[in-house]
This record gives sequence, C-alpha cells and structure tokens, in this order.
Amino acid sequence: QASSGRRKMASAASRSLKLQILCLHGHAQTAEGFRIKSGAIRGSLKKIADFHFLEGPFVVPPCAHSAEPAASWLSNRFDEEESENNPKDRYVGLREAAIPLLKSTIAERQIDGLLGFSLGAGLIAAFLAEAEKDPSIRGLLPSRTGSGEGSAHASGTPGGTLKFAAFFSGFVLQRDLGESIRTALPALSDACGGQILPTFHCWGLGDGIIVPERSAELAQLLRAEEDRIFIHPGGHLVPSQAKQKFTEFVRGLHAGMEAGEGASEGGTAAQEPAPAPVAAATADAPSASAGT
Repeated sequence: QASSGRRKMASAASRSLKLQILCLHGHAQTAEGFRIKSGAIRGSLKKIADFHFLEGPFVVPPCAHSAEPAASWLSNRFDEEESENNPKDRYVGLREAAIPLLKSTIAERQIDGLLGFSLGAGLIAAFLAEAEKDPSIRGLLPSRTGSGEGSAHASGTPGGTLKFAAFFSGFVLQRDLGESIRTALPALSDACGGQILPTFHCWGLGDGIIVPERSAELAQLLRAEEDRIFIHPGGHLVPSQAKQKFTEFVRGLHAGMEAGEGASEGGTAAQEPAPAPVAAATADAPSASAGT
C-alpha cells in the first residue's frame, strides 16, 4: 500500500509539471522589458509553463534602439568602427560570455525550452551550432544528439534537458560565425535523424531589421515543420497574432512531457524549480517588442 501511495504521489507530481522556458531579449533591450512586451503570447500558458527572462551580460548605453541603458549579448555595437582590438567582422563576447552564460543557466535551472527574439534568437541558433564541437552543450540537447552512443553526455552535464526552441525574428549570425552555423545545424540535424529538437518560428514580412529571408533561412537550416511557422504582415516585433499558433506548439510539447512522465513507474516527485533569473511571467502585456 505504501508503494502504491508513493506511485500515486509521483503520478500527481508529474501531472503538475510545468515547462521551464528561458527567454532571451534582443539587442539593446532588458529582461524586464521583454517580459512585458512578450506578454500577449504567454497569457494562455500560465498553467503549463513558467517563463524566465535572462539578461544579456553587456551594458548598452542609450542609442538608436533604446533611450535608456539596456543590455546585449555582445560587447561591441553593430555599427562600431573596425579597430585592432575589436574587428568589425567579429562578434565580441558571444563565445566568451553569452554562450557560457546560456549554457550554465540551462543546466542549473533545468530549462526545457528556449525562446529568443532577434539577437536573442540568433544567440540560440549559435548556441545550438556550438553543440557540434562542445560536448557540454550536446549534453543539454535530446540524448540522440551526438556522434555515437553516450557522446551526448560525455561531459557529465545533465543530458536531454532541452526539448524545444522558439525563434521570433530569428536569423543566422553573420561575420565570423555564419559559415560555421550554416554547416553545423544541418550536420547536427542529420545526427538526430531529422531535427536537433522541435522548433517554432515567427517573422514579419515587413521586418526591415531582420528581413524575412534571413528568418526563413534559419527555419530551413533547423528543418522546421511547416505547421510550426507563423508569418505575419508586421515588422520587427513579437506579434499578438502568433499567440494561438505558439500556444498550440507549447501545449503539444507539454502533453508529450506529461505522457512520458505518466508512463514512468516508481519515479520520485518532482522538486520545485530553482528561482528564476528574473521572476516568472504573469499576466498578459503589450505585444510589440522592438530591438535587434
């Protein structure tokens, strides 16, 4: 009877599991600003997902993108002049700080999904591409990712944590990373038997900052399924019109997670998630999100 009771408690805990989704803002934005501006697409998911907002490690002074000091995933501005220590053709700070920060946060917080806007989405794509060479990143992807049995978990980091990624105005970073990303993503997809992980993509036909062709290229490289792509007529923003499609995508993944947990017997009750980098999302908020 005691064993039966423990199984029932574990089953009840598994049914109450929420997806933990880490959100990455665009260039010259803040975690709190993105929390507010992405509220419209998150409102219907409060019962099945917790959204956490990570802030870029570099401070951006007031500029054309933001009247207030903000943050970025890069230490150099896009419009900086070339110099000996900061060449214009290199993304400074991405591999040195942004990717390690993302990697450690996913592992520590047991993140299930990533959601990025603009440069945040570009960072996610670069992060996934780095898995080709970095076993510690491969260990965070679904366990089938890797060049051989056990290779995905060779580093000892938690394996199979990530289940999906969502890209809003996503793109492939250019400069020194473009070629490696375009090579790595298809290679990893092949190693996974089709997709690295399920992805959702959204972009605007009127986007003058990240033109539609760049977002479409990323979707193609990640072999996105057609019914997981939402194209809107607007510009560079997270549109409220994407709410239904994005909600269906996340709910489908959550249902799969619950089914998988329910099939396990003798498991232990899930622990409460660790505190988020920024407080979990709450109610609906304005939908447009500017920035790069």
